[in-house]
Amino acid sequence: MGSRNRSFNNLYIYKQLVSLKGAGVLNGMFSRYTVLSRMLPIEGGQIIYGIWHGRIYITDIKIQLDYKYTKGARNIPAGVYRVKKLNDTENPWRPNKDDGTIKQVENISTKNFAINGHCEDINDAANFMPAFIQYGYGETTLKDAYTLFFNPSQGFIRGDWRAICDSAGIGSAQAAKKLAAVLVTTAQTKTDVNLTVHESGHALLKQALRIVNREPQVRLSQFTVFYANPTHNLELVDKWRAKTGMQLAKKPPLINAVSAHQFLLSGNAVSSSVVAFKAKSPDRVASLYNTLGAGLGIYGAHSIGQGLVGAAAWGFGVAPLLLGANRNLNKQVVDTNGRAVQEGLRSYKKLMWDPIHKMMTRG
Repeated sequence: MGSRNRSFNNLYIYKQLVSLKGAGVLNGMFSRYTVLSRMLPIEGGQIIYGIWHGRIYITDIKIQLDYKYTKGARNIPAGVYRVKKLNDTENPWRPNKDDGTIKQVENISTKNFAINGHCEDINDAANFMPAFIQYGYGETTLKDAYTLFFNPSQGFIRGDWRAICDSAGIGSAQAAKKLAAVLVTTAQTKTDVNLTVHESGHALLKQALRIVNREPQVRLSQFTVFYANPTHNLELVDKWRAKTGMQLAKKPPLINAVSAHQFLLSGNAVSSSVVAFKAKSPDRVASLYNTLGAGLGIYGAHSIGQGLVGAAAWGFGVAPLLLGANRNLNKQVVDTNGRAVQEGLRSYKKLMWDPIHKMMTRG
């Protein structure tokens, strides 16, 4: 029991095996006449079992923990990976490799733990997450390594559908179950962990916290969480954070008001301020005004200038993102109105002007 609970992967597989108990009325009926073969897909493998006379017999467990990496590859499953900083100016952060393969790890041995959202691949996620970790907990908190729970939210349609499934618990929700095993196992070590969650990773975290909450003896009080660029409603996530005892970072949630997905469609135009006031930060009021000013510009004359800047940011920024373009904005730290306008203009230029200019030059 003790060795099983010290490993994320062992605990995750064990809980999937336990979930197989009870063949059900229909399976139990048919299994009296023939052996029923079944397969349970899990992250990184599958459990193959048979049902005979209402009882379950495990025939094979196939699990892979190391993967050959190629740019844009979608073969790497959700799991825990160590990320290290190298002497590369363009892509300094890389998942730890051994003989050219990326391997999952069995425990969190770093202070910082992160869950990514939409990305191109694991290398892309490994590179943009440090900016959010440093923004949430300070520049000095991250030196040369952190632990990443890779969320394979890749592709526009595929990534969003995965987030919906994670949030609602549709299907087997294996990634959430695996993350829950990580949280439970780490909680038993009594080690303080700074958790940074990005974009659609919030939906995954919410479902994992719901699973953890079913175990009343488990408390996540040594975890502190920072919300970065959420595309899921923060109040829904934070409700389960509070139930499991997880602490909230002093830094208020980072909301990119240029992103329609983050600000309006998720309801975080309102929810972000509610969660921000729970954070024990001296600049939480200023953060709230910046968010509202960048997105809507709907508060008093004291901040009219800021509101106008925010309206400009919204006007230039919303169109590209509503059309599903330039999802890369969600990978950036956009925390001021000036930066919001700048990024909004850049998105608008990329979507609208560049194609027109290219057509004109061809003509």
